[in-house]
Amino acid sequence: MGGDGGSIPTREELVKTKKRGEQKDKDFNRLARWNNCALTQEPLKRPIVACQLGRMYNKQTILEFLLDSKSGNLNEDDLKFDPGIVRHIKGIKDIRELQLTENPSFGEADDRSAKTDGALGLDKSRSKWICPMTSLEMNGHPRFVFDWSDGRVMSERAYKMVKEDQAMAIREANMVLLNPKTEADEESMSKRMESRKAREKAEKKAKKESGKKRGGEAEADFKVPDNEKASDEVPKKKKLKSASNSTKVDPTKRKDKKPDVQNDPTKSEAYKSLFDSHKSAQHKGDHKGKGGFWTTFDPRYN
Repeated sequence: MGGDGGSIPTREELVKTKKRGEQKDKDFNRLARWNNCALTQEPLKRPIVACQLGRMYNKQTILEFLLDSKSGNLNEDDLKFDPGIVRHIKGIKDIRELQLTENPSFGEADDRSAKTDGALGLDKSRSKWICPMTSLEMNGHPRFVFDWSDGRVMSERAYKMVKEDQAMAIREANMVLLNPKTEADEESMSKRMESRKAREKAEKKAKKESGKKRGGEAEADFKVPDNEKASDEVPKKKKLKSASNSTKVDPTKRKDKKPDVQNDPTKSEAYKSLFDSHKSAQHKGDHKGKGGFWTTFDPRYN
């Protein structure tokens, strides 16, 4: 072959290989999970919430879904998303608002690149949110967790770093992995969700029973036995009787009793003679010879 004006065939022409099918863009799936709502695939915007399985949603979207499902206005045939994604969310108690830390170096160009899937040729690893302790970007490469009790978000590296710090640490039972990658991680989050619900139910029941017990003890403390009631009645009656007797006032010692005019040293004898209690008035009589009061005394018969 060769030298005769012919062409030399290449390996691709001699060996036929099976053509590969279309491959999924791993970056596209990764960015979609961290930048879009898990229910509607719309871009995530504050406030952002997460469920106990680690999926992220727009809070407004979840609230509208819950209201429609409870009111009976939800038609699953017309939905553009799979409602099975949020079957485990029965109410507002099944989601937590995330405390996210903004990335100060994330600009408008990065935001446009994220929305167009990097069509502008910018770095796809940029994210709006970062870990507040390690400054790792929340782009799907490093693993991120959040605290179910208050919604604090941090990287898994920071979670391991602050385990000994009681103020910053996340309890193992409250730790939720955001956007788990593997089936094993998803199964682990599902088991934690069931155990957390069972624990909260048991705590609620114990609290209710302890409240009833405290109420019964308080009632028993205030309840007086019948024998004590009977014994208390007699002293009370006696006490009331003695109190009523003590309130009686001797008429001879009443404060409102008028003083005797005849014994008053401040009054003159002429003034005292005006009253029938004066000794001169007691000896005067009327025209029949009988004693009388000074008001009926006739001086003509004196």
